[in-house]
Amino acid sequence: MINHYFKSTFRNLFRFKLFSVLNILGLSISMTLAMLIFLFVHNELSTDKHIPDVNRIYRGAFRWFNLNASTVDTYEFSIPEIELVSVVNALDRNDGNLFVKNDSEKIFPDFIEVDTNFLKMFQIPLLYGNPKIALKAKNSAVISAQMAKKLFGNKSPLGKEIVLEKSHSTEKRRKTISGVFKDLPTTASMKFQMILNSDIVRSRKDDSSWSFGHFIKLKEGADFDKVNQLWIDKVLKHNFKESEVEMPDIRGLFSYRELYFNPDYGEGLRRHGNLQLVYVYLAIGILVLLISSFNFINLSTSIASKRAKEIGVKKFLGCSKWNLFKGLMFECVLICIISFSLSLILLEVLYPYISSVLNMELNFKLYSEQREMLLFFFLGSLLLALFAGIYPALILTSFSPVKTIKGQIVKGNSGLFLRRTLIVFQFVISALLIIGTILIVSQSNYIQNIPLGYKKNQITYIKAVEPMWRMNDHNVITSELQRSPYIENASFCRAVPGVIDMQWGRTYKDKDYYFYAMPVDPNYLELMDVEIIKGRGFTANDKRNPEPVLIINEQALNMFGKIDSVLGQKLGNMKVVGVCKDFYIHNPSKGYEPFVLYCAKGGWNVNHLMIRFAKGHTKDGITFIKSYWRDNYPDYVCNMHFLNKSFDKQYIKEQKLSGVMRFFVAIAVFIACLGLFGLSVFMAEQRNKEFGVRKVLGAYKWEIIHLQLKEFFRLLIIANIIAWPIAYYVGNNWLSQFQNHITFSWYFYILGFLLTTLITVITVAYMGMKAARVNPIEVLKYE
Repeated sequence: MINHYFKSTFRNLFRFKLFSVLNILGLSISMTLAMLIFLFVHNELSTDKHIPDVNRIYRGAFRWFNLNASTVDTYEFSIPEIELVSVVNALDRNDGNLFVKNDSEKIFPDFIEVDTNFLKMFQIPLLYGNPKIALKAKNSAVISAQMAKKLFGNKSPLGKEIVLEKSHSTEKRRKTISGVFKDLPTTASMKFQMILNSDIVRSRKDDSSWSFGHFIKLKEGADFDKVNQLWIDKVLKHNFKESEVEMPDIRGLFSYRELYFNPDYGEGLRRHGNLQLVYVYLAIGILVLLISSFNFINLSTSIASKRAKEIGVKKFLGCSKWNLFKGLMFECVLICIISFSLSLILLEVLYPYISSVLNMELNFKLYSEQREMLLFFFLGSLLLALFAGIYPALILTSFSPVKTIKGQIVKGNSGLFLRRTLIVFQFVISALLIIGTILIVSQSNYIQNIPLGYKKNQITYIKAVEPMWRMNDHNVITSELQRSPYIENASFCRAVPGVIDMQWGRTYKDKDYYFYAMPVDPNYLELMDVEIIKGRGFTANDKRNPEPVLIINEQALNMFGKIDSVLGQKLGNMKVVGVCKDFYIHNPSKGYEPFVLYCAKGGWNVNHLMIRFAKGHTKDGITFIKSYWRDNYPDYVCNMHFLNKSFDKQYIKEQKLSGVMRFFVAIAVFIACLGLFGLSVFMAEQRNKEFGVRKVLGAYKWEIIHLQLKEFFRLLIIANIIAWPIAYYVGNNWLSQFQNHITFSWYFYILGFLLTTLITVITVAYMGMKAARVNPIEVLKYE
């Protein structure tokens, strides 16, 4: 029986070649895209699952995610439900400053500084070394297998010494390799190649430095709510006065896995996921599979009349309805298996290209490490076969054998209502995807073109080097640079827009406020071309004055109160002397944020040199800076970065979503077009004689084409009417997450309708023109 099913299936595949190709091509492309999306979703949702007991690990947070080191003493042993605590120096990703040399090159590893509990808490497997003692020695280091290969080749790294150097300092740190850990999987949220033992994460008692991550592992079965409240109480009482204990916006303990999708968690070494993006991708994958399934159902029911006599003869010869149904379902399953096999080949070939275009980092090892995913995809293809094949099989097996043999089945009417309904659904999905893409691209372009409140072009910045730190007055450097005709201005600051991360809490009129802050020198506002709207800017005297002064932005002013009541007042020990116009310090989609600039004696805590080149002299200015650097700081690397390029990294999320949507929608629309093309072929064949009669009676070619398009155009209008309110609701919900966003305009509907119409006309009109060119004698000569 199975042998008969195989023969029958392949006979029909070759009998209806075009429909077979369209079905297999549509299914294989949709399966490839769906598998790619599901791999990405699985990868995202599996983040950090490789860590044993990860559900018992939490990150402590107050109003921000970093705490001071001494806070750990207040709760580590006083809360019995806590099994282990590890403190990590919350470092940013290595930006090209810290390096280690091998025989031929400088290597810039990403690293973290931790206490001795880190390896035990996260149970990082060591290929070499003992995890219990690997980080106990003062200058010990544990490195990844890949880093060990780069530094020592195939030799054992244990006991070897490495020297960590800084490109902006003469400081050298000698570390002894005490272990090698297995390379972290792609599903690890925290990425590093080197783990360093650090004294400061445990021994430092300076409460002013809030730059440490506290990781807490609870005992099995511990009451989280109880521990969370105890932790909050102890942290509050340790760091604040009794009168300040009742404070709003306390965070508490965050699940370690939850941090991956938390947009507020901004540690540089951690990968961040976007849960919204995961849902968008998942929805697209499901919609694409639905489109290909609808194509299969439409094409299968459309050729039902051509298979009616075959079914009738089989029934007449004694084949039962159940056996016919099994045979038809076998055909469907076999087509899906062929499509699945082809999709695996496409995935293997296209994966490197697609993953680079879409910037997806996936664990693509289906045939070795991820066999359960391969099985899942195979079972999914069988489920798709059942979903797409049941209705066509029921239609074909319902024909009366007597009527089919007599030719009394009305051609093309079998499943006509369902076909129209499915076409409408396809058009609805296509319209939603197209309108959604227009919306996302428009929002992305809007965010990227918002005026930032300062001029970012022609500005370069360089990480300040050690000799600059030792200077009491940075004005010597900036004045010397400004004497060049190629340089318009120069200034020192702590960070640049896009990476400003210093957060402060200050009390003003018995109320606590939280905002971003940054130390700068007097030239900063002039260099950035930021306007002072009240009070004054910084002056050279501010750097000499022992009392630091502040300039706040409009958002901070809105928090503090009326302008005249804030000017001249103190925030902590700093006096407010001016109010500047708002400018964006992060992605403009977040809106303006409360922000203060302060100027302190000696330029404390400034570590970036910013330079604005004179208009038209950028190239000459770069040459001058390089020459100046060689003359004054020959032992240090001059790493120049342009502000406009570095700030544009803020838009990566929008650019990625925009690019991905355009790619996925193009594939989805292409699959829908395959179905429309197949149906237009079928309709042209069914109406050949009608078109022949019309041509004999004097109909023009364009009238024949119009007849082909009219049926689809009616369905297209219905589909767009259904899609528009859905698009409006979903689109407005998506836009509401942005502080700055476009409005959902009427032209989105018009553009969506025009594009779906254009796609339909191009797809269907081709077969209409082909039908209109047929010689009527050829189709009428047998009548």
